Amino acid sequence: SNLVGKLNALSPLAVLGRGYSICYLLPDLKLLKSSNQLKLTDQVEVRLHKGKFQGKVEKIQESW
Repeated sequence: SNLVGKLNALSPLAVLGRGYSICYLLPDLKLLKSSNQLKLTDQVEVRLHKGKFQGKVEKIQESW
């Protein structure tokens, strides 16, 4: 029971439910891990806990 709870907390959908998102570079749906993978005007798809949306890159910041 405790192990099941821990596994559920780590599931991708549970992570999305905590406010995180997954971003893909279109059109090939390549998972984005860094802003240096992007160029201005690239198209991206963002997966949220409930739904997804597409957008165009207008600004890139490479570090915090």
